[in-house]
Amino acid sequence: VFRTDQQARREGLSPPDRLLLHQQESAPRMQALEDWMASQFAEHTVEPHSGLGQAISHMQNHRQKLTPFLARAGHAHRQQHLRTYPQEGDPVLVAWAVAFEFRARK
Repeated sequence: VFRTDQQARREGLSPPDRLLLHQQESAPRMQALEDWMASQFAEHTVEPHSGLGQAISHMQNHRQKLTPFLARAGHAHRQQHLRTYPQEGDPVLVAWAVAFEFRARK
């Protein structure tokens, strides 16, 4: 997702073109992440009340707020949000960031 946004910036894409690029490139990745998160609960790999489980639930419950770059032209994805989570000390946010990074490396 971040690489796609960087690509859009490097190419100087207009907001509608950036939206289209994210829909083509980032949407399948976000869907794969959603599928992975759902499987963690379905396969009982992650306890729903653990830090990671709470992070997954948070992402599932707030998908629209966390992925506006897939729905609205002109919305820039902000990478610094993930970087600040561990500093804030919120275990749910830290777990979400860890889950996101884990999925990104697969």
